Amino acid sequence: MILRKRAEEILDLVKKTESEITLNSDIIMGDVYIGTGETDGVRLMAKAARILQEYYPGIHYHIYSGNASHVMERLDKGLIDFGIVFGDVDLTKYNSLDTSYSDQWGVLMRKDSVLAEKETISPKDLKDKPLILSQQESEGGTLTQWLGREISELNIIATYNLLFNASLLVDEGLGYAIGYDKIISTSEDSPLCFRPLAPQLESHMHIIWKKYQMFSKPAEKFLKVLREILEMPQ
Repeated sequence: MILRKRAEEILDLVKKTESEITLNSDIIMGDVYIGTGETDGVRLMAKAARILQEYYPGIHYHIYSGNASHVMERLDKGLIDFGIVFGDVDLTKYNSLDTSYSDQWGVLMRKDSVLAEKETISPKDLKDKPLILSQQESEGGTLTQWLGREISELNIIATYNLLFNASLLVDEGLGYAIGYDKIISTSEDSPLCFRPLAPQLESHMHIIWKKYQMFSKPAEKFLKVLREILEMPQ
């Protein structure tokens, strides 16, 4: 199974490399590979892609979804061009494009749950509640520091990789999922609601790529447009 996984990664890398070196240097067409977790910040990438599409319709985009460690693993192996991550960035390994975007942490819960009556959620509110945390945070991180308790002291009933799956557990009444806002619909028709944490907890978004990375022409154009968007007055 390990060899099969490595073989699949090698084939992905070969396919990506072939598409880059077989194109005429005067023709801007090909693929841009992006790795990201679930975040509304992907809209920034979508905006850049839409602008670029008007001039270079031959550029195609491939989005890989995963948590930060999975994204950086694929970035290190050359399987993606850019990664979207939150929090601190290892600037010895990656170049980083800072954005003004931050995701707000909060609790996803059923509208008929006890905590749904509150406007914000404090660490004390979650002390004895069954929690559904991201796999990354369940090992210790920004969120667990905010909770002010050791991992062993928390009632972690389940962990998730993508918040959509966690929302299904919440909908079935398994527990309270802690994650980012604007990912899961909490419209009037939804049985779920989202309550922000208090004190407020936010994570700043970075777009990263490997140091000394040789970009394809499409990736170069994409990065140029991203920079231009971020330089625009907000």
